[in-house]
Amino acid sequence: MMFRLIPEVMKGTHGRFKQGGTGTIRNMTLSFDRALYIHADGEIYTGFGTDIRRPKVEVVPKAIQVVRA
Repeated sequence: MMFRLIPEVMKGTHGRFKQGGTGTIRNMTLSFDRALYIHADGEIYTGFGTDIRRPKVEVVPKAIQVVRA
């Protein structure tokens, strides 16, 4: 089902499936059984030799300015 939903997510139509949807969060913590290599917007956040297994993601209102042409 995951492969079926990928195109729907790209089109923004995944909400019609019970397995997919949208929501609002302010922060979340993810847990993994092994260390992660994390890239954020093309920048390396963690690399080899790090042991991050529980990254926290936080939404900071108005932290980035988006310009629309």
